[in-house]
Amino acid sequence: MINRLKIMDLRMLPLAVLSMVMVLLAACGGNGRRTSPYVDVNTDFNHIYETIVTSTDLSHAKGMIKKAYDEERIGEGQKKYLEAIVVYRAEARFDSVIEICQQALDASDTKGDKTLTYCIYALMTNSAVASENNASMLQYASATETLAQELGRKDKEFEMKATVGYGMVLLGNSEEGLKMIDQALADLMKYDSWNCLNSYLIASKIKVVALHILNRPADVVDLCEKVIALLDKGIAHPEGIKDKPLAWEKDKKSFAVMLKLYRTQMLAFLSNAHAEMGNRDLAMQSLKEFDQSEQSKSLDSQRMIVPALGELKLFDRMLAVYAKIDKEDGGDTITESYRDELELKASAASAKGNRELERHYLRRAQNLEDTLHEAQNMALMAHTLSVYKVHDEQMKAQDAKAAAKLMLVALVALAAIVIFVVVYMFRLYKQKQVVALKNKALVSSIEKALEYKDRYEMAERALEDAENRACEAERNSEMMRVAIQRTAKGKEIALRGDNAGLDEELSAVAAKEAGNANDASSDNSEDASSLFEQIDRTIRDERLYLNPDFHRQTLVDMFHSDRNRVGRVIKNFSGFSNLSAYINNYRLEYAYRLLRDLDSKQTIDSIAKASGFSTVRTFQRLFKDRYGMTPAEFRESYSGLRTNE
Repeated sequence: MINRLKIMDLRMLPLAVLSMVMVLLAACGGNGRRTSPYVDVNTDFNHIYETIVTSTDLSHAKGMIKKAYDEERIGEGQKKYLEAIVVYRAEARFDSVIEICQQALDASDTKGDKTLTYCIYALMTNSAVASENNASMLQYASATETLAQELGRKDKEFEMKATVGYGMVLLGNSEEGLKMIDQALADLMKYDSWNCLNSYLIASKIKVVALHILNRPADVVDLCEKVIALLDKGIAHPEGIKDKPLAWEKDKKSFAVMLKLYRTQMLAFLSNAHAEMGNRDLAMQSLKEFDQSEQSKSLDSQRMIVPALGELKLFDRMLAVYAKIDKEDGGDTITESYRDELELKASAASAKGNRELERHYLRRAQNLEDTLHEAQNMALMAHTLSVYKVHDEQMKAQDAKAAAKLMLVALVALAAIVIFVVVYMFRLYKQKQVVALKNKALVSSIEKALEYKDRYEMAERALEDAENRACEAERNSEMMRVAIQRTAKGKEIALRGDNAGLDEELSAVAAKEAGNANDASSDNSEDASSLFEQIDRTIRDERLYLNPDFHRQTLVDMFHSDRNRVGRVIKNFSGFSNLSAYINNYRLEYAYRLLRDLDSKQTIDSIAKASGFSTVRTFQRLFKDRYGMTPAEFRESYSGLRTNE
């Protein structure tokens, strides 16, 4: 029977803890200086709210709410919400609280008011926890966490995160659930406001319940000692806690009472954990310190210490507590927790040897068992649906996260492509500018070189013409001199009457002239140079290079020479390696001049054909090799150069 009592005692701890966790303050979340979103625009709502959450006597609260509503100082949703807080704190009827909150959500002034909606969902979450409705608790906690995050309420965001973690523990995912609770506690410890401290204490008690469910009393001891040390510091130095409610700023004693109430609860948890571990002395020490607290006299505090009383075999006191619960709280509540409580009472009566009282409690427990059977089936269905809902929400969150990540990757890739294209186009633009400037400089240089060449050729032709005229004059003079000599010699011979001598003299003169001619023809270098000059002049003057079918044989036939001699003359005197390069030079110069005619509508193809090139590709290749740019680039650069001038 004692073992059965021990088991039943431990099963009652979560209900006792959660009852105290949630009944302390209203669930709107946070009781800091700005406890309501209406603190600046609706002082009536704020005043009533703070009165409810800071007062121990709530008998006048409903009257205050009704009067404010009748005078239209608060809306329908606000009225229902405040009434739900009163029921929550004064009557602890959590199903009723949820029903009233649903009415508040449906009110017209709640629609679009995200802050009031958040407060209502927070109260519904705590009510679902206290009534052990795990499915609803997860639903409301998730909604509250999301709204708190949107509103920047870090205290309630992390508190609801711990509540969701507790729900995960209930669903079997204990490691992940505890990790969420620990993360919430760590986040709350970063702030020194009353809101965050209050949420930290609530989250700590939630973790106590989770650790108890997981049968880890040693961890409960460590957590309780840490929280008690934190509360002792707050009690000794309340000024270190910022943003307390205005009522508590004025009334330091009431604030200290609240901290001591939290400390009393932690002592109850500590005593239960030590008793569960078999540390009787430490459990009795914690129980003694618990009893010395003024806050330990309340029914909720007494309910929390029941498990330790059972472990320590203090059955008289245990039964006295249950008697007080029956008297003040009533009985016949249709819940598994109450059924467990009845069995626990029967076990305590049995341990004391009170068989009649034991049978009384067992009969009540048995009658409640049948009633709970259908409720258990419904709870199982709700549990299954909650698991599915949580899983579905997680999958949706993962899908949304994956979609967001994919979108981010796509945006980054698109941004990278855009940047690359912009940089590439900028570099291409700058490169094009550089090429254009270079081409303009080249065109300018080529123009000057061509101008110098034209002047040189004109001067060369003038000099050549002068030399030709001089040579012609000299030749004519020589011919006259020879003729005069011949005439004089003939006359002399005629006077002598010596015809034979005349023929001899004339033969000698002819031989001398032939010798002079042979001497002139014997200078090969001068002869080859003269031949090249004749060839070059003919090609230039008659524009033979414009004929695409022009070949070496054309020159051979024209100047009655042989192919090898023509090839040597071109190579030695033209400055080019062969006839083809020599002819293409003239063709390129001709094409260059055609390209300079900006008024001409000729295309590159037509200019290539007009210049004597057989193919456009050959023309473009040779033009770029010669001038460092394509014909099209030259035309564009030349046009820009003329425009700037």
